[in-house]
Amino acid sequence: MHKLIGTGGTLLVGVIVSFSGFDDPNLTYETAATSVITSFSWIHVGFSFFLPLISTELVAFFEIERDDHAARTKKLGYAREKG
Repeated sequence: MHKLIGTGGTLLVGVIVSFSGFDDPNLTYETAATSVITSFSWIHVGFSFFLPLISTELVAFFEIERDDHAARTKKLGYAREKG
């Protein structure tokens, strides 16, 4: 699962770099200093705004009961003995 998440992050970075224009072989300093940096910063601002909202929504709607948690941890071998 960790490798899958890491691969998704690498893929997302590649898409952002391509969409911004950093992978253009004819990229000049003037172009990089203006339009490419501006488009990259707007992408960064968008992610910085929407990702916390999405993660907050996911956590807010996550539901787990004490019994469910105890059953899962016992199945994994992490259950504490009551006593």
